Amino acid sequence: LAGDTLVMFSSDNGPTFNGGTDSTFFESAGPFRGLKCSVLEGGIRVPMIARWPGKIAAGTPIEALLETPAPSCWVFGCGLGRDAKSTQAMHYWLQNREQPAVIDADALWPLASDPRMCSMLGPDVVLTPHRGELDRLAEVLDLEGSRREDLSRGLQRICGAVVVAKGPGTVTVGETGVHRNDTG
Repeated sequence: LAGDTLVMFSSDNGPTFNGGTDSTFFESAGPFRGLKCSVLEGGIRVPMIARWPGKIAAGTPIEALLETPAPSCWVFGCGLGRDAKSTQAMHYWLQNREQPAVIDADALWPLASDPRMCSMLGPDVVLTPHRGELDRLAEVLDLEGSRREDLSRGLQRICGAVVVAKGPGTVTVGETGVHRNDTG
């Protein structure tokens, strides 16, 4: 199993400034300005480590990961980043994809940055926005309604993907209709 599994670790933001850390001393943001909670590159640029024995060499850039032997499913999320390079990487993957995927967190950002990407999705893709991410997509895609169910239906119609709108009363919308989980 270990040799057949791609393992990726990442962060959801740049290095922190709290909790007793000394980001200046440790040069946590490297050559970049800013830390967590800032919009400067040091605050939004994130580290990522990937391990896949025999398939990913040390120092491999993210674009090359998208060209490795195909896994059975891709999962994109926290740590992908919100910069132009991340949007380009997501666009490249969508143009060349052959596998299903789950798209969450930071990986939803490129869809809102370039709405044309939504047409590249399909029923084998699962989008998992929380309310804020769903609202941002709704604004960019001009979805009608204010309820999560309405916005999720609109998003599903536009992109064809399964939409799992996270939060209390999670709403799932796909080809088979709308399903609501009110259990908590």
